[in-house]
Amino acid sequence: MNITDKKAEKVIAQYFPEGLDEQDLIYFDKEKAYNRFLLRVKAAEAEYKPKKKISIYAKIRRVAAVILLLISFGGFGYWMSSNVQSKQYANMRVEAPLGSKVKLYLPDGTLVWLNAGSSIEYSQALGIKDRKLTLNGEAYFEVARNERKTFEVTSNDVTVSVLGTKFNFRNYADEERAGVTLIEGKVCVKKTGNEEVILHPNQQIAYYKNDRTSEIINVKAAQASEWINGIIFFDGESLPDIVRELERLYNVRILIANESLKSYRFYGKFYRTDQTIQEVIDMLASTDKLKYTINNKVIILY
Repeated sequence: MNITDKKAEKVIAQYFPEGLDEQDLIYFDKEKAYNRFLLRVKAAEAEYKPKKKISIYAKIRRVAAVILLLISFGGFGYWMSSNVQSKQYANMRVEAPLGSKVKLYLPDGTLVWLNAGSSIEYSQALGIKDRKLTLNGEAYFEVARNERKTFEVTSNDVTVSVLGTKFNFRNYADEERAGVTLIEGKVCVKKTGNEEVILHPNQQIAYYKNDRTSEIINVKAAQASEWINGIIFFDGESLPDIVRELERLYNVRILIANESLKSYRFYGKFYRTDQTIQEVIDMLASTDKLKYTINNKVIILY
């Protein structure tokens, strides 16, 4: 077969430089050849994909962007996890009933003793976000040390801040005086509107609620926490203060019949676990400053 189509010859020469084999020449047909040509062009175009050159700086920027994105998602995930975790924890309230005391460990490892008629409130997440709690009454603390999170106890308008130490905090709502006694380490005590006060071992700060004054007293700090061992100290306490203490510790009702008795002060050391309330009242009566009667489980002092 003769090939007379000049255009076809050019096309064949351009796209089939190796030439047509004998089989092609025998069966050559312009339409078929043209269709084969189109198919080869499309295949060649599909294989040829020009690549853009990416500079090393662009690559670095892309990697940095990916890393930043991962960090951002990681930080956001941690924040979300912490936030959800904190919300899942409930607020806890622990009370020591009248006539008893309670020992417990807080989530951060801090040891707490609650005296009779006292309570504390704190979050189950204490130690995760912060270490704050509120106190009503009296408690002894052995605070687990944590340099990153300050331990704070607030009772009404008095706040004690520590990193790790041992102290006693007393602030009953029905008493005229609140006090913080330091046994070991160092604490910072602040009353709303007042400057911060730093206490050292064997020091006590006393806040007087009536005239809103305060003073620092040198004391035998160990005595302030002896109540956790069942020991009661009366060191020149007024009779009304002693009565309130005995009512809480023994869960009894005591009435003072004569106003003149309220000015008396007493000294003594008692062992709550070994002595009954009547034995304690007997010791007070042995001073010849008062007498007592018991009427329907109510003790009347006169």
